[in-house]
Amino acid sequence: MLDYGCGTGGFLRFITRQNKNIELYGIDFSQKEIESAIKLDKNSRYLVSSSLNTVLSKINLNNKTSIITAWDVLEHIRVPLEFGKQLDGFDYLYFSVPSAEFQKLKFAFYRFFSRLNRIKQIKKV
Repeated sequence: MLDYGCGTGGFLRFITRQNKNIELYGIDFSQKEIESAIKLDKNSRYLVSSSLNTVLSKINLNNKTSIITAWDVLEHIRVPLEFGKQLDGFDYLYFSVPSAEFQKLKFAFYRFFSRLNRIKQIKKV
């Protein structure tokens, strides 16, 4: 299994707790994120890369059922169609894309708590 855009490897650590027999790889664009992932997780293999093809040439997915996950990454890929072409050969693909409706909710909470904070400051004066 390969987690594209793994960040600090939280999802791979979760999978490891569920099943230690799965070969796990995490890739991310950020050297700093990968360094953190390596410190937190000795069971998975981590690589810094922005190219899926480059990573696939370096690793060997031994089991024939291959899975790729990408949590909130697709919206950051500059040429999604080119990325999509690189996915040939994976048996299962899982993509999570942030919802605009959820973003609206986050902004509403931000505005609410900002107003609440201002009210508290006024009452202190």
